[in-house]
Amino acid sequence: MVRPCLLVAGLCVLLSTVTSAFGANFTRFYLNDINPQAICNDGSPATYYFRPGYGDGSKRWIVRLQGGGWCYDGPSCASRKKNTPYWMTSTVCPPSITDDPSTGPAGIGHAGILSSNQTENPHFYNSNHVWLWYCSSDSNLGTRPASNATFGYHFLGKHIINALLTHLKEKQQPSIMQAEEVLLTGDSAGGVSTFNNADYIGSMLSGVHGLKYRAFVDCGWFLDIPTYENKTNSFQYIARSLLNNWHVQYNDACVKYFGPENSWKCFHAQYAWSHVITPLFFQEYQYDSANLGMDGISIPFLDNADELSYALKFSSTMSQVTSSVPGLFFPNCIKHQSIDTAMFHTVQIGDVSMDSAVWEWFSSNDNRPTGKRYIDTCTAKPGCNPTC
Repeated sequence: MVRPCLLVAGLCVLLSTVTSAFGANFTRFYLNDINPQAICNDGSPATYYFRPGYGDGSKRWIVRLQGGGWCYDGPSCASRKKNTPYWMTSTVCPPSITDDPSTGPAGIGHAGILSSNQTENPHFYNSNHVWLWYCSSDSNLGTRPASNATFGYHFLGKHIINALLTHLKEKQQPSIMQAEEVLLTGDSAGGVSTFNNADYIGSMLSGVHGLKYRAFVDCGWFLDIPTYENKTNSFQYIARSLLNNWHVQYNDACVKYFGPENSWKCFHAQYAWSHVITPLFFQEYQYDSANLGMDGISIPFLDNADELSYALKFSSTMSQVTSSVPGLFFPNCIKHQSIDTAMFHTVQIGDVSMDSAVWEWFSSNDNRPTGKRYIDTCTAKPGCNPTC
């Protein structure tokens, strides 16, 4: 694509080389020129936004893999097309956007970890910001082109990941190959993408000498447990369907461990996280509202005794399966996702905010940083953390 420029002393200077500042625009880039299979469900080109860093953040990169759920069979894809069609296309993506949500696709803003406001985002505000628009409905893991068997949709998220890193290495200015630090992050379905793609992306960055590369997962734990009164499709059904229908490629080491027939388990962080080589830090809510909602629980659930009982068992299970995770921020909230909202900065456990916990882990010079475990001591009732 043609890159915008400024005329300086008669020379055309690419805008992405001009010093960024608070409120600077994200610029859209298409990926199908890198890989013709880097396309959305509807065949439109896969898209990402980029805002260059500056100052002491010029060598630091934040690569965000956006969440947005899945479609995994005929009915779910029909529902997605009807209710959230913007998650299946890039035609909604304008050429540039700012931190103001009114400028973004589907009104989505960029508070949180991609904010350029130093007061709001003191640790990451001036980093190179990469935001991959999610339009493949497969946690960026699928490898199946459109056919009658896919209801006419493409599920090629793995090709999109490959094209994104190739573009950042070979086409973007500055190149990610000049990075000293890279933080891969994603939320919800993007969280599943993050821990499953972390090692693959790390291999594509292996030529960057001395690189500090780590991954932060926001609300990417979707528990493999029975649903409430068997009312809805379980997450295990989703995990199996993504594998069987869209031929998703989960983390290689996890797949090798469980074998092809049981590799659906790698969708679930409770089974997959220990097989990931990339250093990981997790943020998960004790009462994750998307988990509970998909499991058939109405939000809020505090006045329904049966649903409350299910939610308490859910939280207990979440505590158990995360008990050996060395880097964890685990507040008692009934919420889902944080990195694209002010909650990334405002939610606290004790006197430690979420962003400060992430920064302490990320800024460590240890080769294998484990981070710390921040476990909420508020137990009076679900959601009792006052900063939620």
